[in-house]
Amino acid sequence: MLENIKMVLGIATTDTSKDGLIQYYINGVTKKILAYTKRIELLSVLESIVEEIVINKMKASISGSNTSGDIKSEKIGDYEIEYNVSSSSESASNDLSPYVDILNKYVIKMVKTY
Repeated sequence: MLENIKMVLGIATTDTSKDGLIQYYINGVTKKILAYTKRIELLSVLESIVEEIVINKMKASISGSNTSGDIKSEKIGDYEIEYNVSSSSESASNDLSPYVDILNKYVIKMVKTY
């Protein structure tokens, strides 16, 4: 994932100055997705969602657009990401809100047995 994210952001593979931050975001987003889907391992099909969210976080962190309020939404493929449309006190799971329909397909359902 790290290599894909760096490629999209235009960061040379030899430049390791942002690797720590990228890996921090990857770990955080992965944990959110695992908690949401009630899984212990990230499915490979969900890695692209982690990458997209991390890329958006990195773009916001590099350009400061997430705090300026100038950009309200950005469309990437079939997904639309919205920035600064809710208060910062809301749950961190809002990162996942554009992907809920996809993630719901991979949620482990609990079955009650009697």
